Amino acid sequence: MASGLAKQSQRMFASLLAVCLLTLSFEPCAPAWAAETADDELELKRGDLNEPESVTGNQETVAPDVETRPVDGTSQSSNPAGTAPHQQNGAPTDNTFRKPFNLNVQTSVMDGSADSRNSQGGANSGLFRGAVNASGSLGNQTPTFGVNTNRPNLKTGSNTTTLNGGLTETQLQRLAAHDLVLIIDQSASMNTQDCPVSGLGRVGGTIMGMLLGSAGMVSRWQWCRDQTMNLAEQTRFASSKGLSVILFSTNFEVHSRVSVDDIPTIFKQVAPHGTTNLTEPLRITINDFFRRQTETRGNVKPLAIAIITDGLPTNEANVCKVLVDTTNQMRNPRDIKVTIFLIGNSALNGQAFVNEIERNLPKYGAKFNIVKSVSFWNLMKVGLSRALADALE
Repeated sequence: MASGLAKQSQRMFASLLAVCLLTLSFEPCAPAWAAETADDELELKRGDLNEPESVTGNQETVAPDVETRPVDGTSQSSNPAGTAPHQQNGAPTDNTFRKPFNLNVQTSVMDGSADSRNSQGGANSGLFRGAVNASGSLGNQTPTFGVNTNRPNLKTGSNTTTLNGGLTETQLQRLAAHDLVLIIDQSASMNTQDCPVSGLGRVGGTIMGMLLGSAGMVSRWQWCRDQTMNLAEQTRFASSKGLSVILFSTNFEVHSRVSVDDIPTIFKQVAPHGTTNLTEPLRITINDFFRRQTETRGNVKPLAIAIITDGLPTNEANVCKVLVDTTNQMRNPRDIKVTIFLIGNSALNGQAFVNEIERNLPKYGAKFNIVKSVSFWNLMKVGLSRALADALE
């Protein structure tokens, strides 16, 4: 009896301590704009700060273009609603851990023995179905960016002024200076419920997970949806043509000219399934950039690719080869930047491979090192928008 009371007291004490920690965790996780808002109010009282001028304007509303491709890079189906790709019969699921990157095996692949199907075909097939004209080209796919600091969602000031969404003007301009493509893992393991609810930050999210287990977390898939919406919302006034979102598993599906209003539907109409075939969506995205760069004689914005995944790709050697070949076609080391975000508790499963290509890509024949990675711990702290902007610095 006494032992039972002691255990019950211990559990009550642990719960009380966790609640106290949760309460304290919200202050460090408060967004940067909160402190600035307090400073602004103080300056307003002193009469030293003017209200930013509100400017209204017509926003372009463009329906997203969708293209679904099988692993060979050819068009499988396409419709404006973005029908989910058909899963191949017998395709293995992706809900188990994979082996770490084996450096002793990959060096022979870099000599040309890796699968190189459609390595050139993607350049002519085009990335965005809705933008392909009669000659087979994408036309002018480069968004026209312009950061309007007079809009109501911006605060005027220095380049380090924090905006209402948590980005500084410098960070927003950095994102606006690039064509943004999100390549998001849609494999079966993305259903795992181990990501913090948006807004809690890493400390609050960790404590909620300790208290409630998986009930206090969201799935990796839902986390990606929320973070993609946040990025689209914060860049909506900087880019009239929105983001490009590619969902990949065994096959992949392209959504171009995506606005914040399109994202819930895109994520709702498909479900995580299949494997993690990153090679083909990465290859076709890069080939499309090179084709546009040639057609416009270099008059394109740099390409920023954000890969969000929860582990090792199906064939890491092919991914490495695509990146190496990419650098050897690049004219400038700033033309293409690839940032890899590993999410979820299984992120360590792919960490060895990501670390290798981030640090040692030239060892495999690359001209430039174009890869950066962001840990899930840091990603939970600042969110996708800020983490991507900082990676492009």
